[in-house]
Amino acid sequence: MRPILLTTLLFFAANALADHHGTTQYETPTEVSSIDFIPTSLQSGPNHTVSAIALSDGFQNTYTVSSKYGEFQATGIVDLKRKISEVDALAYLEAVSRADVFVNGLRDAGVETASAVAGIFTSPVKTVQGIPGGVERVFAGARRGFGLTKRLFQGKPDSENIDPKDFREMNYLVGNSEREWAKELKTDPYTTNMKLRETVSSMSVVEFVGGLPVGIALPMGAGLAVGVLGDETEIYLQNAKALEEKNRACFAEFGVSDEDTESLINADYLTPTTQTAFCNVLARLEGIDNAEKLSRLLATTESFEASDFLLETVNLLAWYNTSVEDVPAIAAVVVDDGLPYVTTDEGTTLVMLPADNLLWTDLVESRMGDIKTTEEKSIWVLGSASTLAGEQLKKSGWQVMTKNNSDLLGELYLATTNIETEEVGQ
Repeated sequence: MRPILLTTLLFFAANALADHHGTTQYETPTEVSSIDFIPTSLQSGPNHTVSAIALSDGFQNTYTVSSKYGEFQATGIVDLKRKISEVDALAYLEAVSRADVFVNGLRDAGVETASAVAGIFTSPVKTVQGIPGGVERVFAGARRGFGLTKRLFQGKPDSENIDPKDFREMNYLVGNSEREWAKELKTDPYTTNMKLRETVSSMSVVEFVGGLPVGIALPMGAGLAVGVLGDETEIYLQNAKALEEKNRACFAEFGVSDEDTESLINADYLTPTTQTAFCNVLARLEGIDNAEKLSRLLATTESFEASDFLLETVNLLAWYNTSVEDVPAIAAVVVDDGLPYVTTDEGTTLVMLPADNLLWTDLVESRMGDIKTTEEKSIWVLGSASTLAGEQLKKSGWQVMTKNNSDLLGELYLATTNIETEEVGQ
């Protein structure tokens, strides 16, 4: 009788849940086909292959980039471009490490053999610990318990994981030569790609003299400067300590309190690069009410994935504020512990979302319902929205703008990703 009783209880519970939600249908984030979202040019290359299956979280897809140097996880199309560029940089550095001019440079630096450098290319990939589901948590804010199962960090063995506080200390040890190598490679000297960090560190004992030491073609020309983050050239010119002082002054200039500034500087999942990028965002949101409160959200993210998602969100707001013409001007930023949004001087509500493909989930419905909207409201999605998400948002009165129906977003998507949208299945 117990199995029958259990089945009956589950039946009534399911019907009660259906009554609670009415006839609303939800999409479940699951595995998706990579080729539906990325162009052929990114699916494989001389140094990498992207797994045919990606994992959707309802906002962005997480892709696996496989290479002879290990596997790297990339969340979102912008991060995918970055990871592929970093793998190509590793391939370039491996070629450099075998060149006579570099081997001679090692000897001049007091290193007798190249074996110490060669070993780094086959060493295990290390990652910095973070809490999974970070994007969901940014979106939900105070409602982070809504519809979420508590997930503990389940990564690689501890020997292959790096504590975020230790990672932060490593950033202060990045020297002038390492920044010079990163500048030439067009990569981030403070990247969370530890394989690239370790390789550059090992090879930086050979100083640059008028550029890269051998005549091997550079990897992909599109590097750090391509993307929503924009061109953060300051990271190559100053060390982490100097950037920290510069950013402190910047945050103060744009109204961030001393307490919030220290939280930003000491945040586990921000780097000198992302702190500098946020400083530049504040400059582009100058004069907008409550823009400085964005710092509180950014300082409390729980993974680099979440920090990037939030930073890309506020960069979209800054892009709208400084680059989009003939639209209502932003009047104020609304920060209510969830995904930030803005109101305009015409009283409209505007949400910007750096999603690959927005799905209609109970979390999205709940968050969009929480936003205190005006009669006129719009959501701009950098990527695309599912058919159901578009229908449900429109039913709730939202104007939905995506790269597929907005020339402005289509142009931004191309500039951000440096790929052709027509190559992609979606």
